[in-house]
Amino acid sequence: MGGVTECITILLLACTVHALPSNSSEPSCLLQTAIHPAVNPALQDEPKIRAKTDILLPNMIIQWGEPRTATTLQFQSLCLLLTIMNPEKTKCAFVWPDHWEEESNVSGLIHDSSSILVLKVHDEQIMKNVRKRGLEAGRDVWLFATADNETAGSDGNFVDWQPTARHLSNSLHIDVKYAQVISLLSARGHHILEDYKAIFDLSDEQTDNMIAYMRYWDVLRQCCGTQMSEDWRGILVGSHAIPHHDPSDSAYPACQVYDLDEVEQALINLPVYQEFALKGPFQLRTASNLDKDFSGSYCSWFQRQVRCQKLNFNALPREPYC
Repeated sequence: MGGVTECITILLLACTVHALPSNSSEPSCLLQTAIHPAVNPALQDEPKIRAKTDILLPNMIIQWGEPRTATTLQFQSLCLLLTIMNPEKTKCAFVWPDHWEEESNVSGLIHDSSSILVLKVHDEQIMKNVRKRGLEAGRDVWLFATADNETAGSDGNFVDWQPTARHLSNSLHIDVKYAQVISLLSARGHHILEDYKAIFDLSDEQTDNMIAYMRYWDVLRQCCGTQMSEDWRGILVGSHAIPHHDPSDSAYPACQVYDLDEVEQALINLPVYQEFALKGPFQLRTASNLDKDFSGSYCSWFQRQVRCQKLNFNALPREPYC
């Protein structure tokens, strides 16, 4: 691992895409980049992705942040990473705010000592309660957070996430392992995920495969499924509502420029998807908790249902299908 720390300066943060129903239905995308024609995952002959076993990792990670601060991107990234490093043990779940102990079976998950957990929480008090449960169960708990800090990166230092993490740590009285800052995410795009390399002591191969996965998944998250961008949904249903984002805005999803079947198949063809997503937590194979697995044509099918059935946020298609 000699050159790892020299090659990477810890950088981190996330693009928003709520993996779960919440009071805001418009996820904003900061990670999307054009799908370069030169990249054809189907033709890539990459070696198998080997999970490292020589470093100590937490057996429970809590991803916490206010809605619309790129929480789902961070959650998805952490779920993928822990699955790569512990493919047989990792479980990922959202901690529902209403009756969370019973409905999400969090207590049962926490006390299953054989599992590696990645839990997503929006509510601060619930986060603290879940963390306490984990510690009481003898787990090593790491906290990852998302935050909005407009001064971060204002001096041109776009890897300056540590002051935000320290501020959150002092405010919460809990050590925040990493803070994903929206302004830094906006500046760096999906390359911000390189920050995880130093934190988890990832190999170059693991880092590259994680970024490749998130690059394609983020497009699908914005443009496909029950929780797609509200601006894109408005275009599909012919809404005359004022868009949330202007095309010049970095958060504009630009779904119309993508062949979603191609993007979906590109994701499926990735080695990391074949080795880990197909066998790991279901969240790694879907655009949201409500959607079906990616198939190579699910997104175009779902778009067709949205257009003809005028589906709202979180609504599932009804038979007969279009």
